[in-house]
Amino acid sequence: MADDLPARVGKAIDEMRPYLQRSGAELRLIGVEDGIAHVYADYGRRGHLLSNLSFVAGIERALMDQVPGLRGIAPVNLPPFSGMGWDKVAFSESLVDEPPALDRDKN
Repeated sequence: MADDLPARVGKAIDEMRPYLQRSGAELRLIGVEDGIAHVYADYGRRGHLLSNLSFVAGIERALMDQVPGLRGIAPVNLPPFSGMGWDKVAFSESLVDEPPALDRDKN
C-alpha cells in the first residue's frame, strides 16, 4: 500500500483541482518521501503568507482524511523550504518581499 501512496495522493489532488481552480488556488504534487507529500501550494493571494499557510493546513487535513498512510504535506514554496531561512539563526526580515516602509522623516 505504501508503494502506491504517490498515486493515491496524486489522484486526491486531481479530484480537488476543479474546486481549487475556482478560487485561483494551485496545488501540484512534487513527490512523496517517507509518507510526506511535497507539494507546490499557492492560494492565489500573492504576498499573503498567512493565507497560504492556512490554505496548506486545510489541504493537509483533507488529504490526510482521504489518503490512508499519508503523514502530512510539506509545501516546497513556503517557509522553511522556500530558502527564506525563517528557521535559521541569521534570518533577516529584509529578505521578505514586503512593500517598502514609509519614510516618516521626509516631508
